[in-house]
Amino acid sequence: MGELSRTRWMALLLAVLAASVLAVGCATGGPVAKVYFASGGDKLVVQSGGEIEVQSGGTLDVQSGATTDHSAGVDLDGAQLILDADGDSSLTADTDDQVDLELEGADTVVFAAVPAADASGSIVEIQFTAPAHTTGTLTVNGLVLDIAAGQSVSGTSHVLTGLQIDGITGDVTTTEKAINIGSGWDTDIDLQNGETIVNSYNGVITATATTFHVQGNETSSGNMTAGTGLVATTGGADLQAGNLVLANDEEIGNEVDGAVTITGTYTILSNWLRLAPQTAISVTVDGYITPTGTMQPLESFGNVETSSLAMGNAGDVLFLYNTVDTTITISDTGVLKLSSDLALGQYDGVWLFCDGTNWMEHGDN
Repeated sequence: MGELSRTRWMALLLAVLAASVLAVGCATGGPVAKVYFASGGDKLVVQSGGEIEVQSGGTLDVQSGATTDHSAGVDLDGAQLILDADGDSSLTADTDDQVDLELEGADTVVFAAVPAADASGSIVEIQFTAPAHTTGTLTVNGLVLDIAAGQSVSGTSHVLTGLQIDGITGDVTTTEKAINIGSGWDTDIDLQNGETIVNSYNGVITATATTFHVQGNETSSGNMTAGTGLVATTGGADLQAGNLVLANDEEIGNEVDGAVTITGTYTILSNWLRLAPQTAISVTVDGYITPTGTMQPLESFGNVETSSLAMGNAGDVLFLYNTVDTTITISDTGVLKLSSDLALGQYDGVWLFCDGTNWMEHGDN
């Protein structure tokens, strides 16, 4: 046998000493002495296939200031990594290709691999059940993006995006959806100034706002395009210098101040044409009648006659009718082209059409 080097003698002596202490401790059931290795000295090496076992009740204590080398990785083999003191927050990967983040004892965030071909699935899923609140007005958020923007200095600028969904290469056999909102939500999108977008009924989108401003790419005008229908509820909608383009390129516009223009071959009303009555005009003898709308009621104190009717614009339609128990006579003269003088008793009326120069009678009752 060759002579052992000093280093090998020391290692052998140390191993024998450690084995002896461990054997005595195990045999007597008493505490096992500690084995110390001096800084920069020898190592306790567990060779391939070996293990260090900390039995139940034991503790592997890595104290402050100590360092551990995990450059080769740590294999938990699907076991749970507990993160907090009370043991109800952890990371677990006991399902292949999936990591579960547990908070307060429930899997809250699930990270999964990209689904394989011909398989469905989610890559990231946030799942939680909001508690049943019994008092106060409380807010529970599933996901909050809290981003602080720094101030740009002179000569620099930056773009800050809270949530960006990158583009994809479309597939004719695939339906791509950037955002998919499931059923049951009272409000689908809540905007910063209280406006909301809601899809509470199939095929209907309700947007609440004081004004809808549609702006084009190059100027302040633009068009709002509608498919099968666009409904403006209480308060209406203001397109702010743009047209409402319907399914077959018909347009509703406001090119002239105070006027709404509808372009199309013809207009079909499926139910009623409902005209709003104007404020009644009190007619006097030879008094001037200035209509303010198509449905123009008249009244008088006693029986009167006049031929003075303010001229309208070409295409205007006017219905004059008497609302009181008197006789109001409209004379067939001047700009009034009537079949004869019309004596309108209570609830009698006459339809007139304007060509820009005259008022022409269409019918009376």
